Amino acid sequence: MKIKVNKYWVVNLWEAIDGETVEINFDVSKYIGLDISNDEDRDIIIRELLLPTVNYFSIESREKIKYSLFYDSKYLSEEELLELLNFFGGTVFNTPLPSMTCRGVYIKIGEKLFDNFSFDELEFEEESDRNNYRLM
Repeated sequence: MKIKVNKYWVVNLWEAIDGETVEINFDVSKYIGLDISNDEDRDIIIRELLLPTVNYFSIESREKIKYSLFYDSKYLSEEELLELLNFFGGTVFNTPLPSMTCRGVYIKIGEKLFDNFSFDELEFEEESDRNNYRLM
């Protein structure tokens, strides 16, 4: 099964970290300085910011975010992953420490947010339009 994926769809998830998901109205100031490489801090980010954001979207959009998160974690370079994470998230917390790669962060977040975060049987067709990343 070939799935179309846009590597920028994941940015919809990272918007919550910067308080950009206006419809949800997060006060991100209490999260400044959290270490996304640390299990405890990452769990706070996931539980209080990312999970409510994912649940805000339609089921179809959630699937797109999930596929993008997986695709990105599997196929993008560390530099590309960091660029996407910093698109919004870099203003709130520091980039991952050397103890954990961006790929590791993406995978840990995917495992916490989505059941069965493994797509060994799936094939992806990249459709990466940087200007067409918004989901509803």
